[in-house]
Amino acid sequence: MHLRFPPSRLRVMVSASLLSVLLSTTMTAAAAGVGTPLVIWHSQPVKPGQTVLLYGDALSAAKVTVQRLSDDAPGDPGTSVSGADIRANESEDLAPIQPRERALKVLLPAGAAPGVFALRVEAEGRRQTVLVNGPQPWWARGSQRLEATPGEDLRVFGLGLGWAGVHEALAGLPPGSPKTRLALRGSRNVELAVQQADLYSVRAPLPADLPAGEYEVWVHNGCGGPRAWARCPEPLRVQRAAPWPEREFNVLHHGARGDGAADDTGPVQKAIDEAGRAGGGVVWFPSGQYRFNRPLRIPRRVLLRGASREATLLYWSNRHFARLRGIIHGEAQFGLEDMTIWYVGAERGIENMAEVEGKSLYSNANRPTWWQEGDIVLRRLVIRWSPYAARPGWGQLSDTIEITRQLNFESLDAAGTGATVWLCGRDIRVEDCDIYSGGFPLLLAFMSDGSLVRNNRLYTGRGGLVWAQRGRKVIWENNQMLGADNMSRAGWSTKAHPYYDQVYFRGNTVAFAQSADYEIVGSDGASPVYYGGVTSAAGTSVQLSKSVRSWPFEPEGHLAFVMGGRGKGQARTIRSGTTNSIEIDHPWSVPLDSTSLIGINHSLRQWLMVGNRIADGDSMQMYGLNHEVVFAENQLERVGGSFEAALRFLAFQHTSDGPEAAEPSFFSQMLGNRLVAPRLDMRRFESGTAAIELSGGDVDSLGRAETPCLMNGAVLRGNDVRGGKIVLSVGSQLPFRAEDILIEDNRITDAPEGLDIGPRTAGVMLRRNQLQGVRRPLVGAGIDTAWLEPGRRVEYWFEALEGVLSRLSKRPVVDLRPFRDHAAQLGAAAESDPRWLELKRAVAQAVTRSLPPPHNPDLAEVLFGIRLRASAAGGLNEALQRGTGGDAEWHVNVEHRGAEAATIRVTPQGAHGWQGEGVAAPAGPQSNTTVRLPVRVPAGARGTFGFPAQVQVTVGDATLAWQETLQAGLGAIRDWLVIGPDIPGASLEASFITNRVRQWRWDQPVRFGANEKSWQRVEGVSPIGLEKWFPTPSNQQAGTMGAFAAAAVQADAGVWVEWTAGLGGPGSRRELQFFLDGKELFDLRLGRETWSPKRLPMYLSQGRHVILVVARTRDQLPEVSLSIRELDDNGGGRVRPVVPWTQD
Repeated sequence: MHLRFPPSRLRVMVSASLLSVLLSTTMTAAAAGVGTPLVIWHSQPVKPGQTVLLYGDALSAAKVTVQRLSDDAPGDPGTSVSGADIRANESEDLAPIQPRERALKVLLPAGAAPGVFALRVEAEGRRQTVLVNGPQPWWARGSQRLEATPGEDLRVFGLGLGWAGVHEALAGLPPGSPKTRLALRGSRNVELAVQQADLYSVRAPLPADLPAGEYEVWVHNGCGGPRAWARCPEPLRVQRAAPWPEREFNVLHHGARGDGAADDTGPVQKAIDEAGRAGGGVVWFPSGQYRFNRPLRIPRRVLLRGASREATLLYWSNRHFARLRGIIHGEAQFGLEDMTIWYVGAERGIENMAEVEGKSLYSNANRPTWWQEGDIVLRRLVIRWSPYAARPGWGQLSDTIEITRQLNFESLDAAGTGATVWLCGRDIRVEDCDIYSGGFPLLLAFMSDGSLVRNNRLYTGRGGLVWAQRGRKVIWENNQMLGADNMSRAGWSTKAHPYYDQVYFRGNTVAFAQSADYEIVGSDGASPVYYGGVTSAAGTSVQLSKSVRSWPFEPEGHLAFVMGGRGKGQARTIRSGTTNSIEIDHPWSVPLDSTSLIGINHSLRQWLMVGNRIADGDSMQMYGLNHEVVFAENQLERVGGSFEAALRFLAFQHTSDGPEAAEPSFFSQMLGNRLVAPRLDMRRFESGTAAIELSGGDVDSLGRAETPCLMNGAVLRGNDVRGGKIVLSVGSQLPFRAEDILIEDNRITDAPEGLDIGPRTAGVMLRRNQLQGVRRPLVGAGIDTAWLEPGRRVEYWFEALEGVLSRLSKRPVVDLRPFRDHAAQLGAAAESDPRWLELKRAVAQAVTRSLPPPHNPDLAEVLFGIRLRASAAGGLNEALQRGTGGDAEWHVNVEHRGAEAATIRVTPQGAHGWQGEGVAAPAGPQSNTTVRLPVRVPAGARGTFGFPAQVQVTVGDATLAWQETLQAGLGAIRDWLVIGPDIPGASLEASFITNRVRQWRWDQPVRFGANEKSWQRVEGVSPIGLEKWFPTPSNQQAGTMGAFAAAAVQADAGVWVEWTAGLGGPGSRRELQFFLDGKELFDLRLGRETWSPKRLPMYLSQGRHVILVVARTRDQLPEVSLSIRELDDNGGGRVRPVVPWTQD
């Protein structure tokens, strides 16, 4: 049964669904409230004893009272005022924590039973009641399409709809096993029999005789009595589906053979066309193997059906790639089910856009006229697309490269080339399919409202990912999205353009996305339109104070959000817009005024990412403009890296288009997630850190000006991070980059750092977080201004000590329980109690008596608050660069955050004629001290060196000792030969790149086509700015600029070394390639692909070696740095840079 609507009807239906990201919250506000709402959003789910974050207006002096609503019989919806005011004699006052103008926090009573709590907020003569843990139905839809069909299931999504979670009841389990109720109010009032309900969703069948029309959807989660009903912000449209014709057209009756030998294209297309002329029907493929050599075209209301996936095979015999644009083409209202499809020689598989070519994948100019129609169904299909099976002969590498080039896997702008399923339109259903792709297994472009992707196995091929654009009320459920190639780009990603809203992403496994810089799961967008004030905002009309930058897509669906001033935090969906005005879906709750600063951009709102497993890839990352996004009860394994966290929410200026590209984040929640097993950072090839990160960036285009905060009102609660940390990273603009953040009840174990809070933060609350075996529990300048429970630092100190000791010894070193008990007797004020210092001194003595050296610098940091960092002074590095020898120094910086004076002794153990003696120096409490370690460098010593040194740190009667390595020498390449600018690699001698050491002739010119260029010497420069030597010509075309640089090193013996290369300077999309003795060493790109610097260890043979650097750029030539260091902790001096223009 299928529905088809004309475009005019679609526009009405889409407009009806465009409601505020915040409306579901204000629906729980009291109808009895007085004046403008004080609270526009509050956090939930929340257990008793946990913290509620309230966000809104005029909250700095607000009074808050609470009452747990009794779980009386709910009655019928609408018979009692939802969220009605609480009675004073049944409530208790709550103490606001960190009250600020737009946010405050309160604790739910710890002794109360889980349930629905009514909070009454009063300030400035205004009063409002909000229900915490009350149902918040965000959106509802039919089980198969946006409209609900009588006799089929209704699905409702949001928060607080029930009490069970995926793994845990995040709001607790109320007494009495409350049951969710679901009711419709419209032309007929009916209560539905709920089949499934939990915290995030409700499912119930609709009566088969339910009249068509619009219905209010009401939800009650079983707690809170009559006052706790909540209504979905928008009405549900119930529509009886117009069935597709069931008349059967057997392909064998039209001449098909199904024997795997005959070409069945003509007979099968004849059967399909006949079904189309009849107004639709089922084209039946009995069991068999059907061979095709041309695409099939499916008319509207035609369904291709096989006997089963095992019995019916459709395959395309074209072996040579790019003969076919697609194998099955339809426009809208078509389907396939119960068959296997296998093909090789085509760019795409099942699609409805093959005629559209040559534009960006998400450009309006590239979409077909039927882009909104949709109603396409794929069920129980097996699809195998194996483009590389078409390689001739033995499968030479050149064939693979050519196919990859033809598929254009380099860019997402490939207009769908390389997609097994490429569709657009409303109500696309892909269910119970098994798709193995050479690129994109599934790509939904231009329009995917109401899409349903469920119970599929989607295997991603080279350069591909599962990808969707412009969707609303979408379901991705119980899928496996797995990389089937080491060059799989990502698992699942979206492009808003201009929206991807109301997403239910649950029970999916996304794994094996290992190709460079692309999030394994993430959002994307960028549709910058406006940044500025308003001159008026009456009703749904908003007059802007200046013209918009542009509308890159239709205005409908963009998000207007208040970034600063009056009404901050509100967001509204745009229905229409002009150059200086917009029409929004409903009025602002808090009126705007002359202080209000709004932005207009794409929309990512009301996402529920719950109960998924994400493994073996780059970060799970949400770009900016997250509004009410919930990431809960997911497991992340080997995800993320040292540059990006495993789970990361960004708020920043996304593109270089100006402040219009600012993308704030409001009301994101990360709840009950598990991060296990760090991974290798695939960009810098360094050990990764499993981390949860909130990132509040800058509005870069505004420079040093004060700008609105971009990360706002986020909650991180109940997450389990193993081996990683929780990070609140920020930019540098004033006044703040992250505000009103709640970090509570998280567990971090066995990690170098615990809670890392950046400096430009305000209203950050750190409560009841467990840090076990974390060596540095609290780091970052923002820790000093964050709210932290009294006594928590003492607890963290003991946990850090336990963690360090367990790493140093398998057996218990010392029993810390008596010391913990003593600290507990000191009470909450232990940190400021003088006896705490005595207790720490006693612990240090007990540990050092029981644990013999060598110790560990982590132990010194925990016991004494002392960190050491050794570096060679500038004079020492310069002496090793020039080989002059003489007196120099190592500097040992002592960062002492403890409360007692310390003595630091460093004793070098040099070799190769180096002379140095141990030095002892005092380090006062709360100080930074430099211990100067004199050394005499022998003449002729050049290159890099590493020597062991014994370190002793003494505080009182306790001494720790361990060995460090003192590094000296930079190994920087400072002498270069350069040539350019030109197109590197074009029209020059073939041997140029592959020259061996003795083949270079620096005194001879190099021919570039008809031109000859000579090498130029650059002496004593590091890094080298190629732009200085080869300025960009004013008439230079983008993408054609290049230059070469050459350098040399001498190895007196074979040795392991580490190269470090850096790429800098203004501009972007710059690339360096490094060749060593005619063989490519590595490349370095600044853009999306690779991040500077890059390090590479290798074994370097004895002799002279030449490094050739090839620089490419689209605008300005880059800055290049290169150094080489011996990997030797006890000696060095065997490798050194030399001038390249001599052969000595």
